[in-house]
Amino acid sequence: MHPTDVIAALRFEPLLPIWLIAALAALALLMVALAAFRRARGTVLRLAAFATLLTWLAGPRFVQESLNNLHDIGLLVVDQSASMQVGERARLAKGGNGGFGNAHFKSSTNRAPRRANPGLPGEERWIRLRLKLIADAGLVGLPNAGKSTFLASVSAAKPKIADYPFTTLHPQLGVMSIDGREFVLADIPGLIEGAHEGAGLGDRFLGHVERCRVLLHLVDGTCEHAGEAYKTVRAELDAYGEGLTDKPEIVALSKVDVLTPEQIKQQTARLKRAAKKTPLILSAPTRQGVTEALRALARVIDDSRPQEPAQAGAWHP
Repeated sequence: MHPTDVIAALRFEPLLPIWLIAALAALALLMVALAAFRRARGTVLRLAAFATLLTWLAGPRFVQESLNNLHDIGLLVVDQSASMQVGERARLAKGGNGGFGNAHFKSSTNRAPRRANPGLPGEERWIRLRLKLIADAGLVGLPNAGKSTFLASVSAAKPKIADYPFTTLHPQLGVMSIDGREFVLADIPGLIEGAHEGAGLGDRFLGHVERCRVLLHLVDGTCEHAGEAYKTVRAELDAYGEGLTDKPEIVALSKVDVLTPEQIKQQTARLKRAAKKTPLILSAPTRQGVTEALRALARVIDDSRPQEPAQAGAWHP
């Protein structure tokens, strides 16, 4: 499992056995009570202070090193895809008892009570949350493959577009509309070779396309070898895991508006051999092949959606 897919709760590590800590705490409370009862000074108070300090030093503490080593801490693993459904709720920590204020103790004879209940503390945890976008389709490819240009041409999204790598630093969402149907498309930063080892921007942002029903893989037609570029991205998807390589994939050769017919034919043949499927010919600025790509995405999304049960006819007496 990817380290960032874990919701982690830090574990307490006591320096002394639990029974000894409890005994010291009870002794400290007893001494404080005796001191307060007798209004004593001197030795009893010093012993109480010493026992309280010892209990505090011996009690639970957070392990600072575990912040950087997830295997050193206690893990609370939540697999949302398997254990939860949309709309369900999960409790990560139980809240404490708020207690009663002085208004609770008000009576006919005591209109302004000075008594209050402090309540009980709740559970405390350090929790690491990871946001995953929800989109129907996702754009993947090498940097400068034309992903942001495609998103801007088919939606109202305004991603940053430039002629240098890693223009997109954060995922972008856009709403597509084709043949009266709408779906959400996610554009993520480009992948390079070794991204799973930290090269470039890494591969953590692939978590935003884990829930996508289909991937649109854009391959830059102006690159040296379209087939090798396709294999590079597929290798990074396989290294990331989480079932990304098992998702339906639509392959498209982009930027064909700057290629000659011979170059388009050569790059299409290379990409077809690598992907083992016929790629789409795409150009976002001229909108060549854009409608076909959107229809292909919408077709896969519609096929993958769960079928709603047929409603029974209206009841008649």
